[in-house]
Amino acid sequence: MFDLVMNNIASIAGTLIMAAIVAHLAWRGGYKARQAAACAEFKRTFHTELSGVYPIVSDWPHSMQKFLIPKFPIFQGAIQNFRNHVPRWRRRNFDIAWIRFHNSAPDESDKPAFIHYSSATYSESQTHEQAIAECKERFHNDVKHLGPWK
Repeated sequence: MFDLVMNNIASIAGTLIMAAIVAHLAWRGGYKARQAAACAEFKRTFHTELSGVYPIVSDWPHSMQKFLIPKFPIFQGAIQNFRNHVPRWRRRNFDIAWIRFHNSAPDESDKPAFIHYSSATYSESQTHEQAIAECKERFHNDVKHLGPWK
């Protein structure tokens, strides 16, 4: 038996390597499909909850904070589901973008604030319209950096 294995070691090794490659490709194909489904769900959630303000502003709320805080648990769930499918080397940037989106203070990353999208937080030298335009721009940049739609 030992002689049979030793005489055919190249064939056995080749078969094992090919089996490992096929198994890896099958796993990778399933992973990519799960990643694509998670990405689609993430996009759907954000686009549904942010309709009217992202990607095209058609109905900017008077108080962005009051608009976003009730949606925070939905966003948080979508983030947690999608985060597992973000490549490890991009997770840090993804986490930073999430904190930037929902709270401008990184030390309080678990609390939703959304105050940085309020026109009241900008300088008094700006007109109200300029402050709102700056809020919209910041909001759109933060959502763009958060999502897989880059």
